[in-house]
Amino acid sequence: MFVEGELTEEIVACINTNDVERMKSLMSNYALGYSDWDKTIMDLYSYFPDDYTPINVSDYYSLRDMDRGKFVGDGELYECKFDMNNNGKLYHVYYVWLKHVPDDETKQGIHSIILISDDAYKNKDYKFHGKDDAPGVYIYN
Repeated sequence: MFVEGELTEEIVACINTNDVERMKSLMSNYALGYSDWDKTIMDLYSYFPDDYTPINVSDYYSLRDMDRGKFVGDGELYECKFDMNNNGKLYHVYYVWLKHVPDDETKQGIHSIILISDDAYKNKDYKFHGKDDAPGVYIYN
């Protein structure tokens, strides 16, 4: 089980090594049933420069604590964000991590990863894919 900060480091390590299997190991078993992860992860990796270093890493925050998402019992849902700059173009990377789901352990892990260009972000030309949406990698360029 990851603690705050470690999961972002692990995701960046996967990106820098183009390791699809390692990235898939971070996904929940539930999420793995919803997408062609090999293809979508490689699509995601194609946006990152070599030896990528994240910028503007936000703290993890619990959607439950912010009253935006709720689980029965002790469930924990985190939304996490970091940015990257690729040849002067800024991207925002969000991921939804279900850290603890007491009533369905198959949902524990990364649920979705969303890559949003700064232009799409400023123009609100994207959809945030949370726990109630189909799991997957979503790219808004």
